[in-house]
Amino acid sequence: SYEIYRNGSLVGTTAGNANSYNDTGLASSTAYSYYVKAVDGDGLKTQSNVINMRTLTPNQAPNPFILLNGSNTITSNSFTWTNTGDDVAVVAYEIYRNGVLLTSTAGDANSYNDTGLASSTAYSYYVKAVDGAGLKTQSNTVTMTTANKAPNEFTLSVGSSTTTSNSLTWTNTGDDVAVVAYEIYRNGSFITSTSGSANSYVDSGLASSTGYSYYVKAVDGAGLKTQSNT
Repeated sequence: SYEIYRNGSLVGTTAGNANSYNDTGLASSTAYSYYVKAVDGDGLKTQSNVINMRTLTPNQAPNPFILLNGSNTITSNSFTWTNTGDDVAVVAYEIYRNGVLLTSTAGDANSYNDTGLASSTAYSYYVKAVDGAGLKTQSNTVTMTTANKAPNEFTLSVGSSTTTSNSLTWTNTGDDVAVVAYEIYRNGSFITSTSGSANSYVDSGLASSTGYSYYVKAVDGAGLKTQSNT
């Protein structure tokens, strides 16, 4: 027979015509020493040389990493993440928006700009690091909201006049978070505001035969403003 010794301890015996042995159930990434003793019919033994072997390191998923909030515009969200390591290298980062794969970047990337979005809208993101063996590690999830946009452009029109008043009208305009007020300006100075549903104003108590200039600002729920013509 042949006796198999691992780290100085007997771990197995084979028949005398054997010339190989598979030592199983070992720890990964660990060094072991082996020698073999040949045993004859009288029980006499001869020991082989000693060899050292190390079990392989299993392929591991990429290390944990962090996704960070970045900047936004009315139609985009930009974010970054901390690059991470892996035993066989990170080859790509997969970008997910609202749980759906959006795109992937190269493994050396650490930022992404998601464009073409709706304004004033919340989106959730996470990123998966992918290694050369296809194993993946998911980042934390961040939620980003695109910025509000100012109200749409609109037109101010001259209405009727009396000896002491001027009447103005304008086209109601839209906004991503609704127009809440219209501010009225006379000769460059603010004079009053109306509700967001209004589309006219009568400026009274004026001097007769006097020229006045006007413009109106539409104000949305986020405080953003768009100015009409004068």
